[in-house]
Amino acid sequence: MLCLSPLLVVAAAMGHAEHTSPTVCDGVFFVHFLADQKIRFALSRDGFHFTPLLNNSAVPDIDGGNDTSVRDPFVRFDPQSGLYRMVATDGYRFGHDATIWYWESSDLIEWSKQRALPVMAAYAGEFQDTWAPEWVWDVNENEYVVFWTTRWLPGNGTDKFDPSCTNKNPNRFAQWHTRTKDWQTFGAPRVLIDMHCNTSDYAPMQLGDGGYDCDIVYH
Repeated sequence: MLCLSPLLVVAAAMGHAEHTSPTVCDGVFFVHFLADQKIRFALSRDGFHFTPLLNNSAVPDIDGGNDTSVRDPFVRFDPQSGLYRMVATDGYRFGHDATIWYWESSDLIEWSKQRALPVMAAYAGEFQDTWAPEWVWDVNENEYVVFWTTRWLPGNGTDKFDPSCTNKNPNRFAQWHTRTKDWQTFGAPRVLIDMHCNTSDYAPMQLGDGGYDCDIVYH
């Protein structure tokens, strides 16, 4: 979801939007998918009641074909570039592959061509899922952190976690991540949050717009 300024709420409803940094959240922009695994947008004034946009039709150009269906879309405004960046699970394979989907837009209306980001390609054949991706801007390192949920296939993954972890089951869900400065070149995937381990060093990460994402843990 995105918090929108009053001007942006009206503009999005009319089919055009330009981002401004709101001091008051006057509306909520919601991106979601339905059973057909295609992306849809909705607007809300109160965060409880939503009005579908585009007559609840799939968003043009990113609606997903038979081999590019999408699940779990996530969008966030990037003040470093002035773009909205959206990532999603590869719905056609139900997230059971090494890639996630990526788009960008300057106005929430016109979107770039769908692009596959092979974030887990280094471990192809070893893991089970690349689910529900999100991203944040790491203000301290001046780079983007893209993260998602992964489970490892039986017999794999035991060497990928903290050796001091008391949970030796590699098939558990954990947050993995990669880093990029340009959305073209990505670092090697690494553990970000191992929820089922003896990890306690949770801390918020400050975003480029001055806000915080409290779902991030870093060492």
